[in-house]
Amino acid sequence: MDVLQDFSLLEQAKVRFQSFDTRSSLYKVRSSWWQKFLSLHAQGTTSCKWGAATRFAERVCPSLQEIEPFILPECRNSVLVLVNGYFEPTLSQTSGIHPKVVVQSMERASKVYGALLGQESSHSIEQESHCVCALHEALAQDGLFLYVPPKIEAGPPIQILLYSVSAEQITLPKLVIASGAHTRLQLVLSYHSLGTVSGENVVLSTDLRIEEEASVQMLESGLEGLHFIRTKVKRGGRFTSFLGSSGSSCAFYRHHLSLLGEGAEVSLEGLFLPSHKKEMNCQIQVEHHVPHCRSYQKFKGVVQDVSRARFAGKIFVRSAAQKTEAFQKNQFLLLGERAFAESCPGLEIFADDVKASHGATIGQIDAEQLFYLQARGIHESVAKGLIVAGFCEDCFASIFVPSLDGLWRQQASLCT
Repeated sequence: MDVLQDFSLLEQAKVRFQSFDTRSSLYKVRSSWWQKFLSLHAQGTTSCKWGAATRFAERVCPSLQEIEPFILPECRNSVLVLVNGYFEPTLSQTSGIHPKVVVQSMERASKVYGALLGQESSHSIEQESHCVCALHEALAQDGLFLYVPPKIEAGPPIQILLYSVSAEQITLPKLVIASGAHTRLQLVLSYHSLGTVSGENVVLSTDLRIEEEASVQMLESGLEGLHFIRTKVKRGGRFTSFLGSSGSSCAFYRHHLSLLGEGAEVSLEGLFLPSHKKEMNCQIQVEHHVPHCRSYQKFKGVVQDVSRARFAGKIFVRSAAQKTEAFQKNQFLLLGERAFAESCPGLEIFADDVKASHGATIGQIDAEQLFYLQARGIHESVAKGLIVAGFCEDCFASIFVPSLDGLWRQQASLCT
């Protein structure tokens, strides 16, 4: 059975979607976004449904010359291109990827691994707590399936390039990434668009599975739309991620991560630089299910002019997860009297032998630091740039791709 056309899954997802409270969802994703792409209509007082005018991006194939400027120099031979959410093998380069790594479109993978993917999709729909993600499960048309067999090193960083050419149509790609036992994988997710087309129409759903003793590093750069990611880490697995975003009118990132095997470790970091009335919303939930696991979160933001940023993080430690170590840190720097930031850290601990903490700060540039630099002949704008760069410096350690490291350092230095 083709998972993408499985009628029972579609109905399950639609029922799940219609059960949500629309009003609380509109708080998380702007109503203008719904009206522009989904054509949703109120149904009763709380639930909603989509209308016939909803527009979905069609399959198009731009030239390689159009795509080439967005391919990272470190990934020339290991780039997988999705255009409007559809995997395009003719634009992708796989010569640098280990030959045993499986790379397929979701349409093809659903025919080969239909039973497994169908079971995973059904479970995801049942557990989903956000209506847009449930909608995605109902309507996703294509995407990418990436599988690294056990004891394989995938090769150089693999770039997954999501390219949009349609401004008024919604794009719904789905990624399923599985890293077998004792494997090593480096991933880069990057978002680009044609000309003035914005990436706000991209709604990405990612399922990431990390098996025993596997190591996965992920960079995500340029998020403008919505990304819902579910990660499961088994015994001894290692997962590190970095999210860099300058925001948009509806940028939204939601990561639900489960540590399912002893000795699993995860590190989640992010840097948000919204400006020009843009927004960035981030939700993180890390669940510790078993003992002897460690999680670390660090998210920073520099919010300029009248932009807005929100962070909501929760660490959930179940009763069986003794000897857990879990830490969360969130800091926002406000540049502008009307800049807005909100931080909501949280802990729910049901075990009694745990090391856990969270902290959050929101503030402006220290006047004494600024005076100190200006008193030594440094212009105010340059001095602010130095302070911002120092604030962001420890975020760059997890960026393993030099070209992206330079890009985000440059963007941080321009925040004044």
